Amino acid sequence: MLDPSVLFEYGPDDSYLFDKETLAFALFYVSPFESSEEKLEHLRAIERDLLFEFQPYVDYYPWYYRPIEFKLYEDYEGHSFIYGQLVYGDYINDLWLVTSLLFNFSFRDNNLYIKVFDQDGEFLLIEGFEKIPRWLMNARTSANRIWINCWNIWAIPEDFMKGQSLTMEDSLKFLSKSYYKMENCTDLTDYLSMKIVDKYPKEVLENSFVETVTVSRPVFQFIAENPNYLCNAALNFQMECVFPDGPESQWKFPKSFYKTDDAVDVKVRVSVLAHLYLKQYGQNSELEKGNMLTRSLDKFVSEDDTLKLNWNNSESSVSEYNEEIEKDMLQKELLRYTILRDSIRSKEPDLDKDKNHHEQISVDAEKGKEILRKLQKFMGEDENGNEEADHFVDAEEQFKKDIEREGGNDISEDDFFEFFCKEALHLKDEDLEKVRYDEPEFDDEYDDGDDILSIPPSDNDEIDVLSNLLDSLKAEDGNPGPVSTFLRSLGMDPDTLEK
Repeated sequence: MLDPSVLFEYGPDDSYLFDKETLAFALFYVSPFESSEEKLEHLRAIERDLLFEFQPYVDYYPWYYRPIEFKLYEDYEGHSFIYGQLVYGDYINDLWLVTSLLFNFSFRDNNLYIKVFDQDGEFLLIEGFEKIPRWLMNARTSANRIWINCWNIWAIPEDFMKGQSLTMEDSLKFLSKSYYKMENCTDLTDYLSMKIVDKYPKEVLENSFVETVTVSRPVFQFIAENPNYLCNAALNFQMECVFPDGPESQWKFPKSFYKTDDAVDVKVRVSVLAHLYLKQYGQNSELEKGNMLTRSLDKFVSEDDTLKLNWNNSESSVSEYNEEIEKDMLQKELLRYTILRDSIRSKEPDLDKDKNHHEQISVDAEKGKEILRKLQKFMGEDENGNEEADHFVDAEEQFKKDIEREGGNDISEDDFFEFFCKEALHLKDEDLEKVRYDEPEFDDEYDDGDDILSIPPSDNDEIDVLSNLLDSLKAEDGNPGPVSTFLRSLGMDPDTLEK
């Protein structure tokens, strides 16, 4: 159910605007020199064009929950505008698909200004925070300042109601009188265009899959007579459910829907989330996948009374229906309108790559813990007494005596480092070389920022050990000591660690 009131209620104190992850958007026609009726006529034409733009996706795209909805409001709070919503849930591709379509649609008219936000607020600023001025990073000053117009992202300047966020009324008032003072966010536009807008619709087409399921003939007729997105939405709904299924007597499907004595193989198009769900729990059996889909559909349509469903028997044959699904009518339409140049094939997600990446991180972490345990023993803070720590101290004293016998020359850090690794940490020659020259390797997507900010309390003692180690093992003149050199060779910055 569309509710444009959120447009005029949204402000910096609204931490959560919708019950579910939802994209909201509004299109305003800003022309100070035209009458209200003239602007309304422009909006009516824009609504027709927008419907034409989205129609192939509404008809054929496997939406996460429901297709995009929008409506022209001719007089709401004294304004005329088009308002729309999309529940994208756990599938952010739906959000970026619609955003990219709206961004490209913004060239339709120079006077067309488009506002987009989601349950968290100004998601364009959140996504491109590295490319915006500092004052826009503050949620308390950035609300309702960002607009899309003519393939660009624009901001109402900071000096307008400085230090404050704007209401929609404030924002529209500025547009109507001072639109020529808008600041062009060029860096943000370029960044989002390259990272997001240019990737769609290709990204969602690569993540669209055809599944074969075995269902009863009545279930096939139900699927064939209802919108294409319904199967995908039902599977996503099932994945979201945290409570066990209720009694089937409360559901809408009759018992005949569950009988498989007259089962048929049906093709359904789903997004990658539902594809992986069927792949994991369907046991590679079309019948098991069909049972999962039947139960998911039954539960979905039974718990959502707002769905408009057709319960009539379909006149389509199974073969005709399957052939249409295989053709991918969405791509066919996009190719016809030259939105696509070539067909896009589904791209199976590489789950093994992520698995191997995390396994490698775990191995590296264990190596680090082992070195830390040895350092704890070196500091005499081992759990089993100081016997091992005494060994380290004795080894260091022996090394000093050997140096004195050879002439009393100063101990070089390289010599001590080699001695410390071999005698105290018991590293072999090949391990020593690895410690000296190996750098940790991570792929381009690895980001340890979250790890730095989320050190569990149980690790505090280990951090203290390292801090004490650095404090106590500096040279007498205050310069970094040999153990600092050792830690640097492991890729650790003693100065940063101390801080």
